[in-house]
Amino acid sequence: MHASRGMTHVWMAAIVTGTALVLTGALAFTSVQAKDVQRQARQELMQKQDWGKVTQRLEAMEKAMRDIRELCAKAGSMPTPRPLPPSSTSTNAQ
Repeated sequence: MHASRGMTHVWMAAIVTGTALVLTGALAFTSVQAKDVQRQARQELMQKQDWGKVTQRLEAMEKAMRDIRELCAKAGSMPTPRPLPPSSTSTNAQ
């Protein structure tokens, strides 16, 4: 009778230990999965911020090109300036 009670305790201990291992594994898996989700969310946020910066730079470049086009259009309607006389440094270099 004592042996059967001992076997019952061993089986109960094995069941409790197995359950504890399964729960620990499930918690560890969930934790790793949550970290992966956080990392992916962080990467997506960084990509959105990078695209925002790229968009801002492109808009700034577009504005600069428009300004240059307007300056060129104004310069085309202006009379051409007289050519500058040759500088003395350019004759010395030759």
